[in-house]
Amino acid sequence: MKIHLRQRKQTKKGNISLYLEIYKGTTKNANGKIVGNRDYEYLDLYLVDKPRTPIDKQHNKETLKLAENKSKKRA
Repeated sequence: MKIHLRQRKQTKKGNISLYLEIYKGTTKNANGKIVGNRDYEYLDLYLVDKPRTPIDKQHNKETLKLAENKSKKRA
């Protein structure tokens, strides 16, 4: 099982959402095609897109550290 920390840009607010992508391996479907099994866990953590102030930059650093710690605990 592999866990990746991913980012996705939110369209309404312009923030970047953080989530975990959990890869659980592969299976074959009815047609014989190999399909990857993935789960997604949204962390409710957001980064400021294009931070301009030092406060925004610090917020992004702290949020990324928190998200990385959560992904390490999940592994």
